[in-house]
Amino acid sequence: MHGTLPTVDEIEEDIKQNAPSTIYKFRSWSDLYHQRLLTHRQIWFAHPFTLNDPLDVRPDIAINLAEVQSPAFFAKLLASVNFKHPWLNNDRDRNVVAENHWQHLKLHPDEVLANRREYLATEKNFDPYGIFSTGINPLSQKLWREYADNYNGYCIGFNTLALWRQLNCHYGPVYYSDTPLPYSFLNQTFEENKKALFTKKTIWQEEEEFRFLTAGIGGHSKRLHIFTADTVWKFFLGGNLSPQNEAEIMDLIINDYPANIPIFKVSVLPSGVLQQQQIR
Repeated sequence: MHGTLPTVDEIEEDIKQNAPSTIYKFRSWSDLYHQRLLTHRQIWFAHPFTLNDPLDVRPDIAINLAEVQSPAFFAKLLASVNFKHPWLNNDRDRNVVAENHWQHLKLHPDEVLANRREYLATEKNFDPYGIFSTGINPLSQKLWREYADNYNGYCIGFNTLALWRQLNCHYGPVYYSDTPLPYSFLNQTFEENKKALFTKKTIWQEEEEFRFLTAGIGGHSKRLHIFTADTVWKFFLGGNLSPQNEAEIMDLIINDYPANIPIFKVSVLPSGVLQQQQIR
């Protein structure tokens, strides 16, 4: 499928074969915004600059500065002149501007890297991107501690395929590496660009993230999505919830979601291992 967009049938088959059948979102119950995942069935595609990882969707890159010497690099500069300086109404003027810029960059190739880093550090350049992060393990100690208020929250298990059908965006596991990703100004492929959006440093690998990602915010997509109750397969309640909060969550599940969805309570054993006990 290199170079062509996959069909819906191909995407669904890929999810069935290569994605976890269930993915999990952990939320705090003390945060009114976090409650809305359960109470209003709201999914929020976060801006990359609001996420915990300051390098999310813009990981470290390694650029081959020798590309600056290539005539193909000049061709890209010329194309950018046509876009950035539309008032230049003849080929000669556009070529002069591009040629002068090219000669300067050949003498100062580090500016190419600096310009790329400036692009990656500019928030508005990532306004079209949105990320909905999930986990693949409902018994992840890290996710319960950090995203479900140290077992004072809850977790929803979604049917991955059913949820994708409603979100209709890019998806996949996050890759963890401390090696800068190679970046080419001349031959960067769609797959390489996509990998950058799904790569994080190894300090985050304990999260085992599976993410949904869009680059169409403000166009064909939006940050707020509403999912239907039948996309949910499981519920998990944190073992540190107060009896009042647990009862409140149970009432919401019973009243607003299908009756056949199992509910589990998660607690920490003295050994530190998590256990789940089905309570419905």
